[in-house]
Amino acid sequence: MYPRWAEFLPHLLMMEGRGDKVGPTPTGLAGMTKGTYAKLRNKLPGRNLPEVPDSYWQEGKPDKSIDPHILRASNLYTNEIYSDYMNPKSKSYLEGFDVLPASAQDYILSSAYNLGKDFHVDTPKKRRMPKFKAAVKSGDTYEATRQLLDTAVVGDFSSLGVAVRRGTNFNAAADSGGTPRISHIVAADDGIKYFGEPIDGKENLIMDIPKPLHPSNKPRTVRF
Repeated sequence: MYPRWAEFLPHLLMMEGRGDKVGPTPTGLAGMTKGTYAKLRNKLPGRNLPEVPDSYWQEGKPDKSIDPHILRASNLYTNEIYSDYMNPKSKSYLEGFDVLPASAQDYILSSAYNLGKDFHVDTPKKRRMPKFKAAVKSGDTYEATRQLLDTAVVGDFSSLGVAVRRGTNFNAAADSGGTPRISHIVAADDGIKYFGEPIDGKENLIMDIPKPLHPSNKPRTVRF
């Protein structure tokens, strides 16, 4: 079981809120999706997570009486991700994850709620997140967390909401590890840029996502 669940849950609730209807896969409380919830139900003896109506995942004001079941599912899912990332026999194994600082592990688990548990697993047609995996394997926490900044996308668009989330997680890991922080994010029509404090008076670009800004976003600067 993930030993930091008590600290991770408030973070997850803050980042995910009551759900997201912007992306192609609607989510409920704490970023739980209908598909993930169904898979967790099928894995449990006696299916002791109740069925949740479709309206919960689609309506803007989900039924709060369902919250305890969603939170239990979120706990189970976090434990599943954590166990698989730690287990060399799992297809989802993330070599080096076990020795990362807790703040970096939180960052990766939080990202998995957006991207899916196997976001880093290669497919027959595509190598996925090679720089991220190499950094985790080598114990380069700064580079591993930096590579996750590039995942602030929804479909073919860069997403400011996700970028702020990634930046918040990045800074938590930076504060823990004593590495440079993100000072602000600039969202423009042609993409999103993360910046740190200037170095020797020069612009300090940490990561650039050159994808058009999501139609639901407006160009602006977010400062941390």
